[in-house]
Amino acid sequence: MTSPKGAASLAPTDIVPPKGLLARALGVFFSPRDTYADIALRPRPLPALILVLALIAATQYAFLSTSVGQRAWVDQALTQQEAWGVPVTPQSVAGVERMQPRAAIVAVVAILVVAPMVMAGMAGILIVVFNAILGGDAKFKQVFSIVAHSGFIGVLQSVFVAPLNYARETMSSATSIGVFLPMLDSQSFLGALVGSIDLFQIWSLLNVSIGLGVLYKRRTSPIAWGLLTTGFVIALIIAGIKAARAGA
Repeated sequence: MTSPKGAASLAPTDIVPPKGLLARALGVFFSPRDTYADIALRPRPLPALILVLALIAATQYAFLSTSVGQRAWVDQALTQQEAWGVPVTPQSVAGVERMQPRAAIVAVVAILVVAPMVMAGMAGILIVVFNAILGGDAKFKQVFSIVAHSGFIGVLQSVFVAPLNYARETMSSATSIGVFLPMLDSQSFLGALVGSIDLFQIWSLLNVSIGLGVLYKRRTSPIAWGLLTTGFVIALIIAGIKAARAGA
């Protein structure tokens, strides 16, 4: 008998041995297709989400607890304010500097609150696209589990970038395409665009594409192109808004 298209067509859970959380975390990097097959069969998003958030939050807390990290946080806050066309005034500088001793706490709270919302929102959008539009039948828990496990790439990015930021004494992205084009004005449209395209984010989208391909029994490359194109369009919009506000 032919299984219906989508998650239900995967192998029964009693045939494939389950992977533990550590095996899944490592599998995201070294064997993503097999790992996402296991995740689709046994979606457990909460343990992965908690571990991802805890590791990223711990890395950020360690960095921002240092004087170097706190100064970098102040510079980044003011730079972002200026990038969005908001004038940097003595009052705004004083306000950011008052928050400097609490930078680590602010960052941790932001990670713990915002990151799950972003992941859940992304999973919801993917469900709409692949279920409602493309006719799939996966559950939200399955898609959310794929997105949550792809967060381990964000953990690697955080661990990789933190010592670089400490050495550079800045929080500006060390893994964006803009690093390779330092001659571009960061407030120009092109500078803002390349600065918002991050190599680890590209890797994460490709990773999610593999998971969705396994879950929905679809080819990975069209999914990857769709996600990358959507990400690029979002980067274009953000860069356009920043350039317009900076030139206002």
